[in-house]
Amino acid sequence: MFNDLYLEFAKKNYIIIILNFVLNISITIDKIGLPHYYGKLISSLKSGKRNKIKNFFIILIVMWSLVQLLNLLREGVYSKVFPRFVAFTRNKLINKVFESNKLDYQDLETGKLLTKLSSAPGVLYGIAKELRNIFLKNVFTYISTFFYLFSYD
Repeated sequence: MFNDLYLEFAKKNYIIIILNFVLNISITIDKIGLPHYYGKLISSLKSGKRNKIKNFFIILIVMWSLVQLLNLLREGVYSKVFPRFVAFTRNKLINKVFESNKLDYQDLETGKLLTKLSSAPGVLYGIAKELRNIFLKNVFTYISTFFYLFSYD
């Protein structure tokens, strides 16, 4: 049921999901690009070439600023996703409960039901957020590291 909820939400909000995926390029820049240019800056400091030092320092500042901007945009996307996900999940769960009890004329335990329905979207979003923070971040890091190591001379 939960996988179906996530998939249906992703299908209805595919633009936000794709935008989120694209904004995760900041992970690659942060984990691969910045250390690469830090190494270049340190080696140019040892050689004493001021022009290269200045160029690498400017590149680092621009990359760091880009990472911060992309992270800010990504968090903005998440702030748009959460209310949509909560509303979507509540509607689906309430409809599921009403449909399953449509022909059953017993009294529903309204208090318990409302408590569970109000907390369920937050729990599901928390699971999705942790998956994003752990799984997606690691996948981007591993893939970008793989390409970096096999493309760098």
